[in-house]
Amino acid sequence: MRKISIINTALTILVSIGLTGAVFAEPPTDRAETATIKPGSSWSPPGDDKSVAFAFSDGEVTLQSNGEWSAKGWIRHAGILCGRYSIGVQFGIGSPGCINVEWKNNPQFSVPKSQCNNAVLKHLVYEKAPELKKSFEKITCARRVVRCTGNCKGSSGTFTNEP
Repeated sequence: MRKISIINTALTILVSIGLTGAVFAEPPTDRAETATIKPGSSWSPPGDDKSVAFAFSDGEVTLQSNGEWSAKGWIRHAGILCGRYSIGVQFGIGSPGCINVEWKNNPQFSVPKSQCNNAVLKHLVYEKAPELKKSFEKITCARRVVRCTGNCKGSSGTFTNEP
């Protein structure tokens, strides 16, 4: 009887791990896309920090001259079992079209959000990277990275346009 109880407990734990998307020692999955500065986005009122926005097809990434940056967008999880998603951003200097980019910072990631059952969640990141201040005027590219651990069924690492 005790043997059956131990087996039932073990099976319960395994099913629980499967449903929550917990995975042992599996490296995270990253998907990234790059974008150039949106034309006309570098205007700011006198006395304010300058800022630029980056032309991603959906979502938004902005960088201020003081090194503060933000990213927001929606991530779709296509599946029942759960994955944990976060977004990160890098900024760099490169040729038009973001080719041969010299990245000026490592990606800083948002706190991961668990997503299950075909969920679409809004992710927001606000960070400061002081090392970007001295390069601000030369920065031409941003790379937005979607990181997932667990059962990764994200929509190709891109943001969706859904509300």
